[in-house]
Amino acid sequence: MKDHRSIYVKEIGALVRFLHQRSFHDLWTQPDRAGEWCGRPAPELAFLFAALHRFTRRAECLTLARQYLLEIERSAHFSALFTFEAYTLLKEKLSAAERAKFARRRIADAREALSRYAPGDPRALYTQPTLHNHTLCACVMADLARR
Repeated sequence: MKDHRSIYVKEIGALVRFLHQRSFHDLWTQPDRAGEWCGRPAPELAFLFAALHRFTRRAECLTLARQYLLEIERSAHFSALFTFEAYTLLKEKLSAAERAKFARRRIADAREALSRYAPGDPRALYTQPTLHNHTLCACVMADLARR
């Protein structure tokens, strides 16, 4: 069986360089994107650097993955997937204080989403015919963070 680690590392490196391009960064900071793309691509970068660390074991990749994971503001849409995978790859490498910080942010994010999209009693979610994806993503992240 062929080892594809070097290919993965090369492709992940290309994605990281792309996310750091000024022209791409400008997409994330345009006023008309407020709330849509969840700010800078911290979840994506956290996941990419966590994957790079997994393949290369380079300390600087671990440092950057932890940094980006802890600066994530919100996890909605596809960024929730990156947040989940990054945390899964990094949780054993995080200190208790870092895990607590991550958990506090994710739980606060879930509470904010619940108050925005399901005001009132959170148990009322069970009676709603649909659930807003921001609320679902935030609750999944909060549940992950509490483990």
